This record gives sequence, structure tokens and C-alpha cells, in this order.
Amino acid sequence: MTTPHGAAPVRPACVQLADLICSDPDLLHAEFDAIISAAWDSDVPPGRPGRPAAPRPPS
Repeated sequence: MTTPHGAAPVRPACVQLADLICSDPDLLHAEFDAIISAAWDSDVPPGRPGRPAAPRPPS
């Protein structure tokens, strides 16, 4: 991308947005929370059922 002599190179908008979000810890945390909450339509899906405890040897 060409720029006038002496002008700073123009950065893509997505790079500027990423720099803005990452420069503010509160905004970064809010964006992360929004992305994570958008990944689930409802409650967190249930995990795998646990395995039963291994039997203990007789004492």
C-alpha cells in the first residue's frame, strides 16, 4: 500500500481494532467474555460422566 512521502503506513482496520482491544485489559476481558458467552446458546453443556472409583484392595 502506498502512502504520501513521510506519512505513516496505513494499517488494516482489523489490525487497528486488535491493537485497541489488546491495549485495554478491561476491554480485552469484556470482549473475551462476550465471545465465550456467544459460543453457548444456553448453560454450559454437561461434561462426560465420571468413572466410578477404583475398588480398594482389602486391608
